Amino acid sequence: MIKDFSPKALEVMLGIPGTKTLSGNKIASYPVCRKRFAELVGLLAGANIPTVLQTPYEGWMSELAKYQAA
Repeated sequence: MIKDFSPKALEVMLGIPGTKTLSGNKIASYPVCRKRFAELVGLLAGANIPTVLQTPYEGWMSELAKYQAA
């Protein structure tokens, strides 16, 4: 588990999929990129996620659960 990200770094990371950047577009367009991003989010320690970021974090965790169930 990754524990040492600052709240700002977590905000940037969890905000990438909603941006019109190369990374954001790849996560939105390619299922393999979406899966890999969900796996990266799964490495974050849930206890260290700020309250304001719990909703996107939980969304990615449910996305990860879908991939692991398949």
